[in-house]
Amino acid sequence: MEEMERDFVTFTDDDGNDFELDVIDYFEYEGQEYAVLMDLSEECEHDEDEECDCGHDVYIMKIVVKNKKLKQLKMS
Repeated sequence: MEEMERDFVTFTDDDGNDFELDVIDYFEYEGQEYAVLMDLSEECEHDEDEECDCGHDVYIMKIVVKNKKLKQLKMS
């Protein structure tokens, strides 16, 4: 099975540590564009045919376009 290329965003926390979140999906709501992000770097410990109940955090961020070349994610 061929893996699709995923989008990801790098953030810096208050202590200066970088971390990445994978963009799972994009959607529009009331004329605004949003992104759904998750940390998929932590592996689940279940078989592929089992349902995942690992409890990953999910983030929804509003996309703000400052110029046509750059899209910025903003916490909502």
